[in-house]
Amino acid sequence: MELSTEDDVNYTFFPVSNGSVEFKVKAKNNAHVALTTQRKQSDPMLEVFFGGWKNTKSAIRRDRKEPDKAEIETPNILSSTEFRGFWIRWDRGSIAAGREGEDTPLLTWEDPEPFPITFVGVSTGWGSTGAWKIEGLIEFSTPDKPQYNFQPVLAGSLTFECCGSHDCHIALTPGPAEMDPMYEIILGGWYNKQSVIRYCRKKPDKVTVSTPKLLDPDNFKKFLIEWRKGKVTVRDRDSDKIIMEWQDFTSFGITHFGLRTILGATGHWRFNHFNNPGAS
Repeated sequence: MELSTEDDVNYTFFPVSNGSVEFKVKAKNNAHVALTTQRKQSDPMLEVFFGGWKNTKSAIRRDRKEPDKAEIETPNILSSTEFRGFWIRWDRGSIAAGREGEDTPLLTWEDPEPFPITFVGVSTGWGSTGAWKIEGLIEFSTPDKPQYNFQPVLAGSLTFECCGSHDCHIALTPGPAEMDPMYEIILGGWYNKQSVIRYCRKKPDKVTVSTPKLLDPDNFKKFLIEWRKGKVTVRDRDSDKIIMEWQDFTSFGITHFGLRTILGATGHWRFNHFNNPGAS
């Protein structure tokens, strides 16, 4: 995802679903990153400043209050003419920030009162504007368990790749849990013989199609799921061929998706968190 920030210290927020963010930024000074529970500046909140104090220092701040929790001299860490890469990672109150290509962090801090981080914001200020490139490709695996791994969605579509022998399941929900209403897309079910669209976890399925050998346990297969005004479409992303499609005339707002593999299958997934970032 590419975006620009003005010289106004106003954050532009986007959702995150794992404990890290990687990005490149081009700015003269003061590239700020906020970690929050809401899509706005609100406490609790962590801020990481790269190239603050006229591009001489970097710091971690909690709840917009001084003194800063961590601080280090970083002269000329930012550039107004080239992109510089950075990463931030967090886990149960532990936060670390560093430069692209370097495993050793520049800044670390242990928050004694950790909070769930679900949004990241970026901004520039103090005489600086910024151009940002936010990395959005996320990879993870699902075990042979019935529980879904939920992530927030940013737009009305989901682009992903799946590697598994059978039963790769995707849930579309109005919250980060199994709930009604809910769409389920089962790819390569019935031991990789057919695929379905299911509504509210109830049978009969809304759509059932024969898809022999749709999934591959050794290679990633690419898919695209789109939803618009209750119309759910599942496509093969390489051929753009529609695999399944269903119109729900009582549609609901989708804010999260869940992934799982069951019935003896495990899965490996790649998805682009920022697919169609300009879509509503």
